[in-house]
Amino acid sequence: MNLENLKTRALRSWATVGLLALLCLVLAILQFNWIGELSRGERTRLQDGLQSSLQRLAQDFNDELSNVVAGIRPSAETIEAEGREQAYSQQYLRWRESANNAALVRKVALAVPKGDAVTLLQFDETKETFLPAEWPKDWTDMRDGLARRLTERRGGPLQTSGH
Repeated sequence: MNLENLKTRALRSWATVGLLALLCLVLAILQFNWIGELSRGERTRLQDGLQSSLQRLAQDFNDELSNVVAGIRPSAETIEAEGREQAYSQQYLRWRESANNAALVRKVALAVPKGDAVTLLQFDETKETFLPAEWPKDWTDMRDGLARRLTERRGGPLQTSGH
């Protein structure tokens, strides 16, 4: 064997090894990119599924809450005939006896206009009627908003906080 032949064989061997290494590198890069695309697609699919589930949950909750409110609210005719507190008391008691979801409601209260303010009447379970109650501190913004709407409805000045 001559030296030139050995050099050519060695060069071909190293070229083959280099080519295989280059092919492995290209395949590794392609595989990395494909895995990245697959994981992004899976992440998007999971996020879409989660968003859809959350929307269904929110819709179910809103539907359930709407059904509760519809079950507790007496008709305008009943309020006029029996009086506001009596009509709401009787309707709530009827609803509570027949509702499958009565445990959703722990307390019932009415926000009642009184002059330019809004008073709170809370249902007393033992007396089965609404009695005056203090507004919870967390409800200050709600009370003020209701009073503002009441003033606006009566044509009074628009009151904004901070002025």
